[in-house]
Amino acid sequence: MKALIFRGDGVMQLEEVATPVPSTDELLVRVKSVGICGSDVEGYLGKTGRRLPPMIMGHELAGEVVKTFPDSRFAVGDHVAIQPKLFCGECSFCKTGEINICPNGGYLGVMSTNGGLAEYLAIPDRYLFKISPDMPWEHACMAEPLSVAYHGVQKVDLAKLKQSGPVLVIGAGPIGLLVLQVLKYHGIEDVIVSDLVDGRLEKAKALGASNVINPSRDQLPANIAYSFEAVGLGGSARQSLSALKCGGTAVWIGNAQKMIEVNMQQIVTQELSIVGSYVFNEVDFKNSLEMIDQGKIDLDAILTVEHGLEKGEEIFRSLGKGGNVDIIKMVLMI
Repeated sequence: MKALIFRGDGVMQLEEVATPVPSTDELLVRVKSVGICGSDVEGYLGKTGRRLPPMIMGHELAGEVVKTFPDSRFAVGDHVAIQPKLFCGECSFCKTGEINICPNGGYLGVMSTNGGLAEYLAIPDRYLFKISPDMPWEHACMAEPLSVAYHGVQKVDLAKLKQSGPVLVIGAGPIGLLVLQVLKYHGIEDVIVSDLVDGRLEKAKALGASNVINPSRDQLPANIAYSFEAVGLGGSARQSLSALKCGGTAVWIGNAQKMIEVNMQQIVTQELSIVGSYVFNEVDFKNSLEMIDQGKIDLDAILTVEHGLEKGEEIFRSLGKGGNVDIIKMVLMI
């Protein structure tokens, strides 16, 4: 089969490799679509240490079952979205549904675990979710990033959120724009979005933001009860705190910069809360697929779709150079 192999910093190559042979509890899936995450690009550039060459990236994916096993829940021809968070199923976290923080798990397409930027993937059937054959492939692979956004919103009490006044979302990239849409889905009407790129702020406005702010020239709001940080850098994390009123809560979803500095006295004396939100659980993934299937999320507004693995090398080179702010989310159809 053909696969995009990450060979080292800035080096992605289309190669012919052996098609995986599924074990007794695995299915063979013909990959149809893969979203390219910002973390993939950062890994490709060698900035994070979370992609260890040689390996196959791709953790946002969907495909068609081509080989199954007796007593599997799936049949050949089923369309599936693949839940990429691997988990042991035995630890105390897994037993309470918190697979996202399973200490024994992993992640498809991360570190040295091969992912979906290939024609085929062998994977246990517990990570597959059957989807409607009518769901577009480019939408199905978006269940993963949508689940990240959905999980972040679930970290706060929705009843309190609805009564809290304006809500701030920092970052108008894929996750931030999905957080905006999940908030709107839950009936939160007053959502302010902050970003440094005006084109992305225009997209946020079109998707329902009540107001948009460019912090390079505009003053951030104050006295906000809840903020959602979807960038993962020190500056944006501090902004998520500075906008809060006393007793406010910042949900940190972004995960780019490992170490940051914050004003501890501000947090203590104003009794601020910081809530970490890491990926998602199976309920989040299931609910996100239902939202996609019901057309509750405008995915086409943020997607740029390319076709063919052979375009992968150039796509990564282009995304690695940056500068094209019109591309919010790239999906590669295989």
